[in-house]
Amino acid sequence: GSFGGSYAEYDLNTQCWDMQFVRAGAALNDVISVGDNVYAGGDSGTLLKNGQAVAEMGSLCNFLVKTKHRLLTGGQMGTLWDAENGEEIHSHYSPLNCGVLLQSDTYNYVAIGTYTGEVLVFEESETGSFALVKQIKIYENAVKGLSFCNGILFSVCANTDISWHRVSDWVL
Repeated sequence: GSFGGSYAEYDLNTQCWDMQFVRAGAALNDVISVGDNVYAGGDSGTLLKNGQAVAEMGSLCNFLVKTKHRLLTGGQMGTLWDAENGEEIHSHYSPLNCGVLLQSDTYNYVAIGTYTGEVLVFEESETGSFALVKQIKIYENAVKGLSFCNGILFSVCANTDISWHRVSDWVL
């Protein structure tokens, strides 16, 4: 199976994949408004800006998060990208599923949920670079959603578990 228009076939004799019928699907996984522009991304790995393709990640993308300097995306490859130019920011060992901006007077973070139950926390510098500052193993299953309000990171898991973490000290 694939996220495209058909299935791929594997030839055991040649040990090669036949991808001739797999075409990028049109499914969108996230849409975000930034100023006067609407960005969308999804299964094809194509970033759309106002309905027009502007960048290619080369793999399924599950989310979009706008920070001060960048528009972030990630998905099946476990790679966190700058969605507008395809620059790789971080590589994780499992797929990335969701993300949220965490901002206050004292911090400027992005939290990314993974298929293996971790939340990756990145700090954005004034120049737009990112550093992984915390990795929290919250669940044994995929993090399916993240939200942030009043200093609290709320997360939900594929198995219906939920948690709240205080961002100032990461206490559960």
